[in-house]
Amino acid sequence: YNSEDYKAVIKATNSNSNTQRWVFEKASEVDAESEILSGSFFIKNNKNDKYITSPGNEAATNIQFNNYCNNNASKWNIEYVGNSYYKIVSANNTNLCLEVYYASTNDNTAVWQLGYNSQTHLPCQHWKITKNPNGTYTIASELDNSLILNFSSDTLSTPYGSYNLCVSRVEAGQFSSSWSLE
Repeated sequence: YNSEDYKAVIKATNSNSNTQRWVFEKASEVDAESEILSGSFFIKNNKNDKYITSPGNEAATNIQFNNYCNNNASKWNIEYVGNSYYKIVSANNTNLCLEVYYASTNDNTAVWQLGYNSQTHLPCQHWKITKNPNGTYTIASELDNSLILNFSSDTLSTPYGSYNLCVSRVEAGQFSSSWSLE
């Protein structure tokens, strides 16, 4: 045990009675920023009030934004993978997750859906989700925590089509990088 966690030492002759059985619990409060999320959510961008939507069951497709629609295309499963990171999996096809396009660390890189690789740790498929003081969330890539999931008002393009969902080095909590989990 870590002596910093406990402040008392108890020593007595063993009498095999219940009076000498102890349960030690570390007294601490859970930090709100390290709250572990899990479950199905609709992920809404707070700048455009639209929801991240899976374009279908195909891998290597760019993510879309749509108005609220209570279906699996707009629903995402957030699953804790350890070390403060999550994978964000489409409820439309649970084999597909949000991924930074070709693991690029460039500003305004597309975020698309691709098959989740459970055999290899891929930082481009893992996200740090931090609750902001106003109750919204910032979602950062494990590739580089300064790459924040962002709505771009400019339509950008890849060989796979146009996109508005990207990672950018923007200040956490800016309206375009502020998300609600509903």
